[in-house]
Amino acid sequence: MNRDSVAAWLGGWDGPIQIDARDVNLTVDGDLAFVSALNRMRGRQGGEDQDMWYRTTMCLRKTSGRWRIVHDHSSVPFYMDGSYRAAVDLKAHWGGAA
Repeated sequence: MNRDSVAAWLGGWDGPIQIDARDVNLTVDGDLAFVSALNRMRGRQGGEDQDMWYRTTMCLRKTSGRWRIVHDHSSVPFYMDGSYRAAVDLKAHWGGAA
C-alpha cells in the first residue's frame, strides 16, 4: 500500500482516531531495532463506530544518529474456515484491554 492510499483511508475517518498499543516488544542490536505490538484502533468511519485489533511490526535503522523506520508491516488475523476473510471483529480479552 502506498502513502497516498493510506492518507486517503485515514482522511475518510470522522474525527480523531485513537490507537493504543499493548504487548510492545522492542529488540535493539547495534544500529538495528525491531518492535512489534498488538494495537487497538478506535474511531468513527462512515458514521459508524469502529473498533479493531491488529498487529504491527517495524524495523528501524540508526543512520547519522537518528532512528528511521525502514520497514513497517501491519496485519489482522484471518478466519481459518476456508474463507480467508480478515477477522477485524475479534477482540482481545486480557487485563481489561477489550
